Amino acid sequence: MLGRARLRTLADDEGARDAFTQALALNPRDDSSYVGLGVYYRRINDFDKALEMYTKSIEIEPDNPDAYTSIAAVNVFQGDYASAVVNGEKAWQLDSTNPSIAVNLAIAYHYSGDVARRDAMAAEADSLGYENMDSLRDIFSGKRVIGP
Repeated sequence: MLGRARLRTLADDEGARDAFTQALALNPRDDSSYVGLGVYYRRINDFDKALEMYTKSIEIEPDNPDAYTSIAAVNVFQGDYASAVVNGEKAWQLDSTNPSIAVNLAIAYHYSGDVARRDAMAAEADSLGYENMDSLRDIFSGKRVIGP
């Protein structure tokens, strides 16, 4: 949900969408391209289409941590915090070296009210080198809100 600050335009996102679509035309079983398309749809707030893409990725590769953490992000945006925790924990189980997965799980714990686990995952993200800890703390303090 949080990433490096970037200047991004709709044209950039549409270019990425087109590249993932082309990749899938060449290889319809490219699970990572489905995740990429899901990110595109999430960015334009088409959460149903994003979930469809993440689900296709998991159908191809059931152990894709990026798909699970992306589903957790959509769950948070939709206010389904219990599902965000389940999907975030699955992603963390599959890849405990990715600081973005730790951040997404910390945010899921935050919104589900589990402060102890939230803080533990935030510490994991920090120890893994997550570069945007100030933004994460802004979410925890209420300065920044994600979701409905």
